[in-house]
Amino acid sequence: MPTSQVELQEIPAFTGVALRKTMTLKQIADFAGEALPVIHDDMKRLDLHCAGPAVFIYYGADGSADTEFELVVVQPVVAAGGALERCEYYHASAFKCATLEYVGPMSGIGEGWHQLVAAVHAQGRHPSVECREVYDHWVALDSDENVTTLQMGYL
Repeated sequence: MPTSQVELQEIPAFTGVALRKTMTLKQIADFAGEALPVIHDDMKRLDLHCAGPAVFIYYGADGSADTEFELVVVQPVVAAGGALERCEYYHASAFKCATLEYVGPMSGIGEGWHQLVAAVHAQGRHPSVECREVYDHWVALDSDENVTTLQMGYL
């Protein structure tokens, strides 16, 4: 359930180790389960250090279960270094967004997104094609203790 008020923020740019894929909402959990271990293996091999929680960056997701979009799963790092084997370095630009903290299982995250999108529209803004989820505290897919910051870009 959303646990905070919607805030406008500018998120600083960052660099991370990433994997990307075109998919639908139905495929996110499977891809995340595959991507994060691969990302962390590449980081471990190069002794790269995390600079924050994992971030999922969506391009073109509209909330429809069948719409294809690009998902970039990124683990921010302190500094890039060395050639990655299975991943890429990804530079996420600074990001103007409306944010909302969601606490709970992934099955209910849509409620948080609906609230955030409604707030963006109520402010007279239009969502951009980019949105992000920052996994501040991750326990498990169905955990009530997950804490995820939702970030909706706006125009």
